[in-house]
Amino acid sequence: MASEKLRLYIPIYLDEDVALPIAGALRKQHYDVVTAHDIGMLQHTDRAHLEYAITQERAIATHNRDDFLDLHNEWIANERKHFGIIIMIRRIPFGEITSRLLVLLNNVTADEMENQLRFV
Repeated sequence: MASEKLRLYIPIYLDEDVALPIAGALRKQHYDVVTAHDIGMLQHTDRAHLEYAITQERAIATHNRDDFLDLHNEWIANERKHFGIIIMIRRIPFGEITSRLLVLLNNVTADEMENQLRFV
């Protein structure tokens, strides 16, 4: 019987609404983080951001609650797989957002994050 590889650490894609210092802070904690700025995805649609994250097997983090809630519901209704959507409820200082993200990243595996919508 072949065993599947367990994915422990959640690789993150930060959309363009997320402050770049958050990426730096997560990287200092050795998390795999890519931003929309890094890959030239500025001014793309939310759907394009989610689709990019899926192709890279990354959870996406955003402040855009309404659109990503709709996209999550659409993906689940159509039995499509994504690697997690993390919505930061309100704009708060980046240190607080980073702390909240780290709690999630330190307590949830990548496998557990699949098709999940989490609020931090």
